[in-house]
Amino acid sequence: MVMIACDARTFARDAAILVGAGYALSDLVAVDQFTQSTHIEIAATFRR
Repeated sequence: MVMIACDARTFARDAAILVGAGYALSDLVAVDQFTQSTHIEIAATFRR
């Protein structure tokens, strides 16, 4: 499963739910698309 998030807090919340359901985080990329702000984009892959 691929998850894309623009908020680290909600990513952490939703990732914890997936891990609790038996998924494992296999890849994660954080992209600092807006260098003038603290905003980051997160793309992650979860596998069963």
